[in-house]
Amino acid sequence: MSPAAVLLSPALPAELVSFVVNHTNHPTTLIVGSRRPEFLSRLADNVRPPRDPDDDDPDDDDPDDDHAHDHAHDHAHLLAAPLRQVAVARHIRVVFTPTVTHLRAFLSTFSALESKLPPPPSRPDHAAPRLTPCSGAGPLLLAYGFLELHRDTSEWSAQGLCDTAAALVATARQNDLRPVIVEPRVGVGGGGGGGRAVVPLGLAELLAERMPLLGGAARNTAGRWTGRTVDVRTVLGRWFRFESGHWGRDRVREDDQDAQGP
Repeated sequence: MSPAAVLLSPALPAELVSFVVNHTNHPTTLIVGSRRPEFLSRLADNVRPPRDPDDDDPDDDDPDDDHAHDHAHDHAHLLAAPLRQVAVARHIRVVFTPTVTHLRAFLSTFSALESKLPPPPSRPDHAAPRLTPCSGAGPLLLAYGFLELHRDTSEWSAQGLCDTAAALVATARQNDLRPVIVEPRVGVGGGGGGGRAVVPLGLAELLAERMPLLGGAARNTAGRWTGRTVDVRTVLGRWFRFESGHWGRDRVREDDQDAQGP
């Protein structure tokens, strides 16, 4: 029986990279829904956040500064990765699909057997991937930014999302991989006056985001969709379970458990 498809809670780029390197098996393939420079820029900003010169003031006890310091410390290991992690990372297939069209084209021709990347060096028993139930066992076909890729395009609809989700799940199962979706932790939300604003996006907010049933729908002056809409939970619940990621920053509330897919 094929493992269930999973949508995990949103993750920062550094959290995603750390998870893939340390907690997945070959031949995991990571699909990034953006251009390579854009993702690498986000990753660099995440690992090494800019430092304000005013932070050097010894009298500054701003708690936000302590949070930023802890955040940088959490991901410092990515800058000083042990040799085994570096070796494993070189054997992970990473592709960049900046549009929905690119993603669907890649999925339609994907074959894990055609990958030119050999398995990584064998791990000691104590260094084997520590996979939790939410992360899934075995190799993954992991799409990062799956929803972000569709958002604010003509494919942001139940129809468009279903087409791509079905392709992702079918391709993964044909290649004995587990389909997984992870979104960036910063997403796009409704802004005032019908505009769009960048807001932190947790799992609950992600699943509650609404979209029109069919592509081509318009927004009214208040920024809301005209016509009938449906939420992400309903659309993707046909294939995916919704769970907290290995990074454990977001937790699914008890009332969300009933909304999990099969």
